[in-house]
Amino acid sequence: MIMEWHYAHDADITIGEKHISHAPRVILTMLLVVLCVAGGVGFYFREYIYDYIADPDIVLTNEKVKLEVDSKFDPYAYVVNPDNVPYEVIGAELVDTKTKGRKVDTTTKTISKYEVRYVAHNKVRDHEKKMDVEVVDEKPPIIELDTEVIVLKRGLETFYFNPLAYIKSISDDYTASDKLKLEYSDKFNFREDMQQCKYKLTDEAGNTVEKVLNIAVVNSDEEKQQKEQEQRDKEAEANRDPNSTPTPKPTSKPTNTPKPKKPKATATPKPKVTSKPKNTATPKPTKKPTSKPTPYIKGVHNISVPKGTSQQTIMTKLMKGVSGSGSVWLDCSNVNTTKAGTYKVYFESDDGVKKTATVTITDD
Repeated sequence: MIMEWHYAHDADITIGEKHISHAPRVILTMLLVVLCVAGGVGFYFREYIYDYIADPDIVLTNEKVKLEVDSKFDPYAYVVNPDNVPYEVIGAELVDTKTKGRKVDTTTKTISKYEVRYVAHNKVRDHEKKMDVEVVDEKPPIIELDTEVIVLKRGLETFYFNPLAYIKSISDDYTASDKLKLEYSDKFNFREDMQQCKYKLTDEAGNTVEKVLNIAVVNSDEEKQQKEQEQRDKEAEANRDPNSTPTPKPTSKPTNTPKPKKPKATATPKPKVTSKPKNTATPKPTKKPTSKPTPYIKGVHNISVPKGTSQQTIMTKLMKGVSGSGSVWLDCSNVNTTKAGTYKVYFESDDGVKKTATVTITDD
């Protein structure tokens, strides 16, 4: 077989009588070269191509967050994929939406609504996400008492009782102490053996806390002795035999006095009876009824004093001219000398008599 190679201008190949064209081979080679170059370029710029196709995304645990006032805020703690996507937070502060972008520090000292902006980057574009942050005050204030139970004696101790004297401290994590609203009981009935003084503390956000001071009320030493003596007398009276007559105690020892001598009888002329009185009878003496004196309290009166008058002055004016069948004590603990108004006060004696009067506090 004779093979003849004929190199022609069109690069055809002649084998015997067969002719093979060289153009498709060249084209294929050129395509392979182009593909290799494109692949190399694509491999080199693969990250740019991916970033061009896919948006950078940042995943947050929550897009709405509520924080307690004066708490530390870490914006990076809410990012789920911090290592997968390059990102940054626009500043490390919160952006106040109420003041159109004014930044505040991350200690969240101001109650308000804020906005945190996260920006994820790639080599082609940026992608932004926002998180809404609301700073609130939901913690109640704190009120501390020196004690939860006290014992007061009726009289001066109940009269001068001041609920504020038993408060140890008040505080709040946001509201200043001088702006906290304190309410407490100011009316008591110390004739009862148990009373409660209730305190209520409110902050500027409306959070409240309550405390209770329990008050045990007892009689003073003198009144206690009188009550005990009265009880003993009542028990002795109840145990006494009703048929027995009490034997009066001798007032003094009897003395031996000589018996008087009988006078000698002397004849006295009998009076002449002219006529007998008809149906004359000597009246029997009437016994005066005996009864115990009625217990009383007298001299009770109302008074009017200007605001700021001391409790001692009020007590002195109320007791002036007051007397009773027994010891009289006065309860005017509910009088608030710093607030104008009319207040009731109570008089009571140890024999059970009760009376009331009023004290009017004026603004003058």
